Parts: sequence; C-alpha cells; structure tokens
Amino acid sequence: MTDPNFLPWLDDHTSKRESMSLTSLLQESGGAEHCAVAVVDLLEGFCRKGPLASDRILGIVDPITSFLKEAHQAGVTRFLFPCDSHAADSPEFQTFPPHCVTGTEEAELVHELKELEFTHLFEKIEKQSISSLIATELPRQLQQEGVRTIICTGDCTDLCLYHLAVGLRYWANAHHLRWDIVVPQNLVATYDLPTATATELGLLPHPADFLDKVFFYHLELNGVRVISKFE
Repeated sequence: MTDPNFLPWLDDHTSKRESMSLTSLLQESGGAEHCAVAVVDLLEGFCRKGPLASDRILGIVDPITSFLKEAHQAGVTRFLFPCDSHAADSPEFQTFPPHCVTGTEEAELVHELKELEFTHLFEKIEKQSISSLIATELPRQLQQEGVRTIICTGDCTDLCLYHLAVGLRYWANAHHLRWDIVVPQNLVATYDLPTATATELGLLPHPADFLDKVFFYHLELNGVRVISKFE
C-alpha cells in the first residue's frame, strides 16, 4: 500500500458515519409513497441452511425485521426482496458451492420475515446471479412506480448488496433519475473466512470486517448514501 494514511482514515471514517431518522428520510422523499425498501438475499441458505450459511448474516435478521416493521408503520408499502433462485446446474456453482436452488428450503425467506403481518406487501424477485438487476424487471419497475428513495439492506456487503445498490445508482444516472440510494451499515453484513482457514481449505480468504469497510466506502464513492443506522 503506497498511502500509509488510508487504512487509518478508513477506520475513522467508517466509525463516524452519521445516523438519521426514517421520518426525515421519508420527508426528503416527498412521503412514504415515494420510498421502497429492498432486502436482498435474506434467505435460509445464507443464514441457517447449506454451505453458505453465516452467523454474521444471521445476525442482521432481527434488526432488518424490526426495521421493516418501523417502515411499514411509517407508511411504506413497497417491500422488495431480490432473492437467489438458482437452477440446479447454475454456472454460478463453478464459483460458489451449490446454494439456494429453486424450490429448496435454502431459497426461502427466513421465517422471521414470513411471520410479519404485512407480507401481502412483499414482492419476491427471483434472480439467478449476484446482480438483482440483470434479467429482472426491478429497475424498470421502480422507475415506473415513481420511487425516489430506495433503502437497500441485506447481504452480502461486497456481493449482492453492493451490486444492488451501486447498480441502482448506475441505472438512475444513466436514465437521469434523481434517486437516492441509501444503505444503513447496521442492516448489511457479509460472511467471514479467515486467511488461515481459507488456506487450509484451498479457498480465497474473505475478511468480513475489512471488506465491509472497503465496500461501504466504495458505495459512497459511487454516489450511494451510506449511514450508520436509522435512529
């Protein structure tokens, strides 16, 4: 690393991101009717079942569930759930172990979400890649519905969540849309695979804390609003 000051700066910057109230954000949006909440890949296959289940990702289930209740009480009615739903022979399984195959328990939303009283407002968007925008109608749908603010939550920080949030930012820029893409740090997580463990298994390391910081920073660099949390 040529700049010895960057990593200390990144640590400090990450710890100093400000929180905001959901009420304030909805006012900025022109009302709850102009806001959508997206929860990407909060599935059993990333929380409890299968080879990619992670305790770190399981740890955001309760905070996201609580936030969805708060958003619903505030008048939000658009709840979008881009979710992995892979064919058994998906090319993605050349990179990651088989996971979230269509029709299996791994491809189901976590039970905490399915037990909410307003699931009739949920729209599950099946995706077959890390991107929530490729081969789906998600961005066009948001454009047609007059959405101005999209709150992006879920997993993984550096994979599906990142490509959802930055992809929506790119789509908005390309179509001259004044969308505000918001990512709350406390409602996002990625998995951890320490270097020693990865070396033993012949896999690539995946240091979660470091990647969280880098990808939150990179989201900001691309025009996504990253906050610490909603108050």
